[in-house]
Amino acid sequence: MPNSMMDEHKEQWPGIGYTFCIAEDGKTFWCNDLETASYHVSGHNEHTLGICLLGCFVDGAEPTGAQIAATNRLLADLRKLIPFENLVGHQDLVATVCPGDTWPSWKVLLDGQSGEEVEHLRQRIEVLETEVDRIEGMVETEMGRVDRLIGAGIARLDGFLNDLWTIAGGG
Repeated sequence: MPNSMMDEHKEQWPGIGYTFCIAEDGKTFWCNDLETASYHVSGHNEHTLGICLLGCFVDGAEPTGAQIAATNRLLADLRKLIPFENLVGHQDLVATVCPGDTWPSWKVLLDGQSGEEVEHLRQRIEVLETEVDRIEGMVETEMGRVDRLIGAGIARLDGFLNDLWTIAGGG
């Protein structure tokens, strides 16, 4: 799968820009030796490894559960070989959208957690989003009720003031 990416990258660089690529089904491709400085983020290639999750993660799109699980397995294996503390996205180092505008929401899932834990977190997020929607609906309903009460109060006040005008004006 990374072959087409390699052909594209070879037009600009010596080879594919990543050490690993992870497909949507979780299949992990080892593209460069760990010692090879690949061209994945300008100014940081010598001291970072490039891991590419194949896909376009914008407009709400996120990596698949299989990609997250495979990435976590890869990170756990890499930590045994190369101790590292910081996991960063391309956009954390240079001005770019890469790895996508949804990066902050799925970055937290990349911390050595198993696929089951990731799926549990996704389900929990879904439950919380549903609860937020329910509460927002309740607030809208109550706001409509408040608007109606205010409208009724204004109508009564308007009627009261018209009666006062009639009395005061000698109408």
